[in-house]
Amino acid sequence: MSEPAADRVIDLDVSRAVALIGVALMNYQGYLMLLSGEPVGRSVVNHALDPWRGPLATRFAATFVVVAGMGVTLMTNRVRRSATPTQVGEMRWVLVRRGLLLYAFGALLEWVWNGTILFFYGAYFMLAALLFTLRARWLVTIAAAAAVSGHAIAWWAEDHQATWLLQPGPRSPRGLLLNTFVNGTHPLLPWLAFFVLGILLGRIAPWSAIARPQIALGGALAVVASYALRSINPGSRRWSTEPYSRSLVYTLGAAGAAVLAIAVVGAVANATRSAAVTRGLAAAGRMTLTMYIGHALFFNLVVTVWRWVRPAGLDVAAALAMGYWAVAIVAAAWWQRRWGMGPAERVLSRLRRFRRPLRRISGPGSHVVERVALPRVLRVEATLEPLLTLRGRPVGPRAAVDAALGLHLDAVVAHTLGGLQRLADLVGVVQQAAAGDVAHPRTGVAVGLQLQGDRVAVGVRRVLLLGLLHLGVGAQDVLHVVPVLVGDDVLLGQVTGLADQHRLQLLHEAEVEVHEVVEAGSRTARSATWPGRTRC
Repeated sequence: MSEPAADRVIDLDVSRAVALIGVALMNYQGYLMLLSGEPVGRSVVNHALDPWRGPLATRFAATFVVVAGMGVTLMTNRVRRSATPTQVGEMRWVLVRRGLLLYAFGALLEWVWNGTILFFYGAYFMLAALLFTLRARWLVTIAAAAAVSGHAIAWWAEDHQATWLLQPGPRSPRGLLLNTFVNGTHPLLPWLAFFVLGILLGRIAPWSAIARPQIALGGALAVVASYALRSINPGSRRWSTEPYSRSLVYTLGAAGAAVLAIAVVGAVANATRSAAVTRGLAAAGRMTLTMYIGHALFFNLVVTVWRWVRPAGLDVAAALAMGYWAVAIVAAAWWQRRWGMGPAERVLSRLRRFRRPLRRISGPGSHVVERVALPRVLRVEATLEPLLTLRGRPVGPRAAVDAALGLHLDAVVAHTLGGLQRLADLVGVVQQAAAGDVAHPRTGVAVGLQLQGDRVAVGVRRVLLLGLLHLGVGAQDVLHVVPVLVGDDVLLGQVTGLADQHRLQLLHEAEVEVHEVVEAGSRTARSATWPGRTRC
């Protein structure tokens, strides 16, 4: 949520912010009515903004969910189109981690802000890990199934005493599950239909000047159709447009209203993208998690804790919402210019990060961060290896930086097609490096690690004597070939054997091969972003 506006679809950012402003207004109206005990006013505006039965009830939240689905598509489009299993798997875990964190935080926020959408927002993201690669026809099927299931459950519960389903008990595991799918303020049945609709709309974004009016017209027709269907039986919940009816008519009308709002707000945002108000809304739309948490804390402090505001009707709710957002939009624009990602978004990003950043490489023009590779389990694990090789574990699949000793160790590239290198060859390379005759191997040196077939035992003292040859040479000057780089397969006190190899074995029998001629690669390395590092 911290990318510059030029790299994002600005109409989605503005639509997200406008939807959240409406969510805050409806939340404030509902909470103030509950605290004051006053009924909804009789004016047209009060009826429209009735948070439970009005024509705008939950429409802002539905728009927010549709935009979330579009954002998921834009985030995963490149991975989905590449169809690389590894990248798809990594993206699935990104979505699952984000969803779990939002779900857990929403469950905590529920204690102080009842009915929070974050709780369900996390569930949508977890399901997105399974949905984003599906074809359009399957997504349409899933959306229709969610809408029909929500309608069917509400229809069935209306004719049966289903207290076990509708009233499962406060904060129990069963209640948590049923609230997520059925009973909550934004349950998966039918709200998953809005999220899937956003995924589908995101696949044709950004909308062209021809497609946008057509999409807006489709949304408007869906709204009109929902009210036409309601007129068939106005008194029945099965044909109601109210949000808690969970009817197909409500789902159709809310989806149409969301699509219409996104199309209209997006058109205005694109036409006024250079205006200060649009830029401020776009900045707020990039840190909606911070804005959402802020609006809940603001209300609790001002109304509940400090009691600066007396619970009343729509006028007080509108004043609170406008006051909060006037400050929040300005603060969001200032924060983004100064720090980029919002504070809550930054915390979420750090918590969900699987590849932990280890150390940023210094130097002019350097923007590369070393990370820990994804863990893998080897079939056979080496034993009795030196302490430097990650405390006796194989170093190949989990290359890291030894921060304690300062030995900069990058990922080792296996090379099985080179010639045989003897102990004397390694001694010669180390001696040349100590004399300054060998250029810094920053571009990477191919090292064969499978030495099991040729190693012979030597005394530990001989290995230590060999190490004395390069005590004066740091990791920036020469490879630490003893004992770190060959720690996968060479045990302490062993080097390669002196016997000749069969030529047919050269394809699979690996040796330690240190290329002495690396000057050309070193020149390239000095212009890259790895200054002063030994690449191996």
